[in-house]
Amino acid sequence: MKLFRKRNPETPETPKLPIMKAATLALLRHLLTFIGGTLVAKGILDATALTEIIGAIISIVSVSWMAVSKYNAPAEPKP
Repeated sequence: MKLFRKRNPETPETPKLPIMKAATLALLRHLLTFIGGTLVAKGILDATALTEIIGAIISIVSVSWMAVSKYNAPAEPKP
């Protein structure tokens, strides 16, 4: 398994952002589902509104993350 391999100091590996992005979005989605489930149980929201709100928040976070990563990426040299 690559996850538990010992790092070689001669060839350091950098963490891959897509895995971190996927993990962060999954954690955010579960957190929002938990909070939304509590609001549905208390009668503050209905299930349809909860689904739409969670989808909108995940979409906004994904697009924001993409924009920030594109903005912070080093510029490619022109030939």
